[in-house]
Order: sequence, then C-alpha cells, then structure tokens
Amino acid sequence: MTVLRHSDQFLLLRGERWHYHRRVPAKFKHVDPRTFVRVGLDTEVLKVARMRRDALVEADDAYWTSLLLAEVEGDSANDTAKAAAAKRYESANARAMARGFAYAPAETLGASAELADLMQRIQLLEWGTSPAHPPSMQDAEALLGAVPAPVAEDDKTTVSEAFQLYLDEIAFDEQYNKSPKQKYSWEKTKRTSI
Repeated sequence: MTVLRHSDQFLLLRGERWHYHRRVPAKFKHVDPRTFVRVGLDTEVLKVARMRRDALVEADDAYWTSLLLAEVEGDSANDTAKAAAAKRYESANARAMARGFAYAPAETLGASAELADLMQRIQLLEWGTSPAHPPSMQDAEALLGAVPAPVAEDDKTTVSEAFQLYLDEIAFDEQYNKSPKQKYSWEKTKRTSI
C-alpha cells in the first residue's frame, strides 16, 4: 500500500478543480504501459478531493498488484490467481466510489438501474476523451460493472470477518474524521456485542 508523504500528494489543482495525478511506479512499468495516471476528481473542495484521491490510490495499488500476480501465475486457478481477481474487484469498487458511483455488476446495472444513472456513467467515461485518448479500461470496467466478483470457495464467514467488513466498508464514513482515540472508543462499544 502506498504511504502518502504529505496530505496533498497526487493532487493537482487545474483551474478551480482538483485532479488525481500520479506517475506509474517503476516496479509496475512492465505491466502498465502508461507513464501517468490522470483522473479528474470533479470537485473544487479539497477535503472531497482527498477522499476521492485516497480511493483512487487504493484502487491503483490493488490493480497493479493484480496485474503482477496475474503475470506471475498466468491464468491458473490457484490461490495467487484468486488473490489477483479479488484485488481487481476491490480496485473496481474503489475506482467507482472515487468517481461518485456505487459499483454494481453489469447484469444488475442492465436489469435494475435507471436509464439516467446508466447514461451518467457512460457520459462520465466519454467526458474528456478523444480517439487518441480513449477512457481507461479500469474506469470503464469500474463504472460499467465489468469486473466479476471473486468466487469464494467456502461461504463460511466468521463473526470477526463480518465485523471487520463492517468496520472497513459499511461504517467507513462514521469513522472518517475521528482521531485514533475516538475510533478506539467507537469500535470498543461495537466489539462488546461480538
């Protein structure tokens, strides 16, 4: 996971809008042909830009890791390939969230999504693109639900795993501006029920 050296790392202010601007790390150059990753964050608010940047940093790290794992193991169905698929799915979720949408599989989008929501996703992909600079494959997969959910071998989830899922994904926004001491206190009240 990338450690940010300062609070505005990978953020670039262009006009009045914030953008995510990151060089592809040297250790991933052979799996990702891009030199830079550039994404408009669609906000003028620095705090919102930082939250979206954090999601994109996590998504890019997971994506590059999945590319490396897939390259090392090929398409075999072993633990490493499954880990790569899980990382790719996590990356798509984080990337969709950073663009202001909840990730949904293509089947769900096609069956139950409103036409306006689907059109917003497509317009966001088309915005700022040209034949020379098409939208990135990662953004297209994330916004249009093209990444399959990883298949779990056993569906037995422990209470501890479910609680960790609650902390990391479901109640993430409740903990966002809390200090470590406040997080500990908030989490302690939840842990007593386990």
